[in-house]
Amino acid sequence: MSDIRTVVTRRLIRDAFLHFLRKKPLNEITVREVCTEAGINRSTFYKYYRDCFDLLDRIIEEELEEFTEALKQYDPFDDRLSYVIFDVLDHHRDLNELLLAGRASENMIRQLLARAKDVCFEAWKRNMPKATEREAEMVFTCMTTGICHLIILDFYSAKPEERKRLADFIHRCLKNGVAPYT
Repeated sequence: MSDIRTVVTRRLIRDAFLHFLRKKPLNEITVREVCTEAGINRSTFYKYYRDCFDLLDRIIEEELEEFTEALKQYDPFDDRLSYVIFDVLDHHRDLNELLLAGRASENMIRQLLARAKDVCFEAWKRNMPKATEREAEMVFTCMTTGICHLIILDFYSAKPEERKRLADFIHRCLKNGVAPYT
């Protein structure tokens, strides 16, 4: 386990970096300005990260790990899964909104979908016994990409009572999307 100084230092670096990521593209953020904002020396930054790209990759990896663990809790066709995913998104709401709908979104979305496939695809194939491998892959890709973008577009603007409708809609889409192959 990391000592408290390491945890605090990494948090300062992360917060300073995210401050700049909200304002400008990743390739315009410098280690120097992150360090100044965080109140640390550059050597301290380099103790933990190679550069700002490495820092973003590590932030994304932490969020992806939490997402992956949530996916492992339920069968992909369990209607509770949407709520678990919503809880994960809410856990670090500002960060996930920035990563999914902000400047880092393309990379994050691609990795989210890859993780979902790693964790869930075998269950999808089991739920689609009449589908060929390629058909299962196409349905999976279509459905998960659409659901991911639906969540990005609607989740953060939805009121809490609207989330149930969104979760129910996602569940119906999943069930109906695979129905021809069951």
